[in-house]
Amino acid sequence: MEFVRIGIIQDSDDPYAGWYAEVLAHAGLRATSVSEFTYDGFSKFDVLLFCGRGALHDQELVGRWLSDARRSIVVSGGSWKLEKLLGIKADPLRFSSGQIAPSEAVVWPDGAPSAIFFGGCKAQTTQAQTLVTTSDGHVAVSRNGSAWLVSPHVGQTMAFMQMGTSVEAHGVGPSDGSANWDEGPLRAEFGSRLGFDARQDGLFQVPHADIVREMWIRTVLEAIAATGKRAAILWHLPGGATHAGLLSLDCDINNPSILFQLNSALSMTGSKATFLSRGASFPPEIYGWMRQYGHEVGLSFHENWRPEKARLATTNLTRIAGGQVLTAAIARGAWLGFTQPYEAFAQAGVHAVLGKGGTERGTAGFIFGSSHPFIARPTSAYEIPFQSFGGNWDERVINPTKQRYGVIHSMIPLSMVQEADGFAGLKRWVSLVKQSGGDYFTAERMIEFERARRSANLVQEKGNQFTLEADAPMGTATVLITGRDLVAESGRKAPQVVTRYGKEFTAITLEMGDSKSGAFMLQEEDRKAA
Repeated sequence: MEFVRIGIIQDSDDPYAGWYAEVLAHAGLRATSVSEFTYDGFSKFDVLLFCGRGALHDQELVGRWLSDARRSIVVSGGSWKLEKLLGIKADPLRFSSGQIAPSEAVVWPDGAPSAIFFGGCKAQTTQAQTLVTTSDGHVAVSRNGSAWLVSPHVGQTMAFMQMGTSVEAHGVGPSDGSANWDEGPLRAEFGSRLGFDARQDGLFQVPHADIVREMWIRTVLEAIAATGKRAAILWHLPGGATHAGLLSLDCDINNPSILFQLNSALSMTGSKATFLSRGASFPPEIYGWMRQYGHEVGLSFHENWRPEKARLATTNLTRIAGGQVLTAAIARGAWLGFTQPYEAFAQAGVHAVLGKGGTERGTAGFIFGSSHPFIARPTSAYEIPFQSFGGNWDERVINPTKQRYGVIHSMIPLSMVQEADGFAGLKRWVSLVKQSGGDYFTAERMIEFERARRSANLVQEKGNQFTLEADAPMGTATVLITGRDLVAESGRKAPQVVTRYGKEFTAITLEMGDSKSGAFMLQEEDRKAA
């Protein structure tokens, strides 16, 4: 049984090329940075990924390496001067932005509408097969034998869409009055790259960045399949879930009784929540009670934003709550600057900062283009975007999030839940997400799982024995191996055949608990015997 070896080449002069590695890390596909640009150096890999606006000066080297039928390349963000191998003609102009048209090709995400992208190379095919096009007729994805082109710049799209721009002043809201951007605190949503014309019926319904990212992942999986080798993916959600729910509550009032009622309601569906305390505003026993029932204690920072104050607030709450605060948000969606809040909270030991989302009815949905946790580069903090705030729930975000394997995140002030209508609305929303098949996790659980998963290595021992080793406990982890012709033994839960990214995988679930490692047996079916 042979597993693919993936090499990644990122243009060092391209500030957005590093986001390709972020996409692979979150997807759970292991790749190694290529350091030796020789035939022997390339021969360590089966698939090479060229990422960003680079240019390879020795095209013949790639051609000789690619002459082996069991090798593939995927080029994205630029042509890398590999037009002949790619079977394209590259336009000297670059995309500033554009839209990708839906396609029936397997590389196009299931059920996805057209998606906005930023950057990339304009190209037309000469010999290649066009799989996906842009709305203006240029190539979005093409294939020429074992060479694929994904012309949109996936990294720039991720950086622009998910991070937005620096927030320095109030913005101009929509003309329909559904959001007011010229009063109140400065908020993260003012930095969205999407205009209000990107909404449909008043809602940002399309997770553009998730669609563009998945298109590239699917193309990489096609390139892997062409080598005849298998890919191993360490799935990005606990328990192999297709999608998940996150409920973060801004405790803007000090009312323990509503916390008890809320816990009772959530317990009926086994759901957990992240309670964002505005400083050390509850007695220590209340925080202990929250943790006892599996909820998370996070920080809702409600003062004027300053790095030193953020660190002090995190330290004080950590002491009173009896455990390290790992999640923080700025109250009412407030924001100032670009990465400064991420940097300050990361220095205080916080792992996740919940900031990217719209706080008004007219900004609900995927205003930052994503439903996936991501590292807010260049900082070390994670972001989990939210699609609804303050009870602006809209069922239309559930299915796109489920289709893109994301997280349905709602942020709600506790004062709203205190009212009968708000409490009923919250229970209904939790029920809808559960009915869609999404389990609720705390932000802490999601990010600690993500951090441990990114550190993990799948090691093939002698014979058919495999070991998954991580730097921290993962609980329930799922390994996906391409193909259904596999027999696996992994303890109590039998392996399943699942479809992800348009391909069939054998899913092996490991109940690792507090352990940092798990093992399973895996072998190919004996087709002759069958």
